[in-house]
Amino acid sequence: VFADAKRRVLLAAVGRGVDFRDLGLGGAAAKPSGSASTPRVGDVAPGYEAGGTPKAVGLHKSIAKHYGVPEIDLGRALVDEIKTGKSSWESLTADGVHPNAAGSAICFRAIEKFLEARAGDVAAEPVVVLPSPLTKDPFHGAYVIKGSTLYAPGWMKVPKPDSQIPPHLEAEAVGSELEHQFTGSAVGLFLLVGPDGGDIEWSIDDGPPQRLSAWDGQAGASPRTKFVILADNLRSGGEHKLTIRVHSEKQPQATGNRIRIAAIMMHCDC
Repeated sequence: VFADAKRRVLLAAVGRGVDFRDLGLGGAAAKPSGSASTPRVGDVAPGYEAGGTPKAVGLHKSIAKHYGVPEIDLGRALVDEIKTGKSSWESLTADGVHPNAAGSAICFRAIEKFLEARAGDVAAEPVVVLPSPLTKDPFHGAYVIKGSTLYAPGWMKVPKPDSQIPPHLEAEAVGSELEHQFTGSAVGLFLLVGPDGGDIEWSIDDGPPQRLSAWDGQAGASPRTKFVILADNLRSGGEHKLTIRVHSEKQPQATGNRIRIAAIMMHCDC
C-alpha cells in the first residue's frame, strides 16, 4: 500500500502467480489511512502482452474497488511504454522481471501523474468502520505437508541448505514419481525454481496430465521459492490423489532436470 498525505493508493504491481488465498485476502488494503509503507515495484507479468490483465493484478483491483481505494497499475504503464516501440522488457528490466532504473522511472512518472491529478482532492475523513472482509478467514481449512516429511523411490530428502532455502524433497532422474493422497477442494505446490530446474508432469485423480516447469532464468546460481495453485475446484471434502512425475523433457535453457518440492499445499472446508 502506498499512502500519500490525503488518501490510500493501492499499487497493482506484483503479478506473477500471486494468489490472495495465500496472502490473506484484503489484508493490505485494510491498513488505515496514514500508515504508509514504502511502495515496492514487484514482478511485471507477461499477461498484459495478450491484451488482458494478469490474475494477481485483477485481484488487486477487486480489493481496491471493495475498499474504495484508488489504484495504479504500474505493469500497464510499462506495457504501454513498450508498445510505443521505444522500449522493451530487456531495456526496462534488470532480469526480465524486476524494473531497472529506466523501468522504475516510468513507474515513478505514473505515480507522479496520478498524484498530481488528485492534488486538489479534499482529504477524506478517516475510515473508522471498514466494509466486511471479502473472506471470513482466508486461512481457514488451509494446511500443508512439508516435502521433507514425504517419501517416494527416487526422491531424496534435503535438509535446510542455507538461510534462504527451506528443507525439501528432491529428484532429478526422469520418471521419478511421487503420489500424495489428500482431502480437500484445492491443492498446490511450494516449489524451488532455478536454472537447473526441470519440468514435472502432474495429474489429479484420473485427470489428464499437465506440465509445469521448475526452471527460472532469473534465479541466478541459487534456487528461489515459488507457489503454484494446481487446482481449486475439486470436490470439497473428497479424497483425491496428486501424482507428480519428473518429465523426460525440460526447458531449452534449463541446465538440469532437478525438481525440489518444499511442501504440498491443500485446502479443505471439511
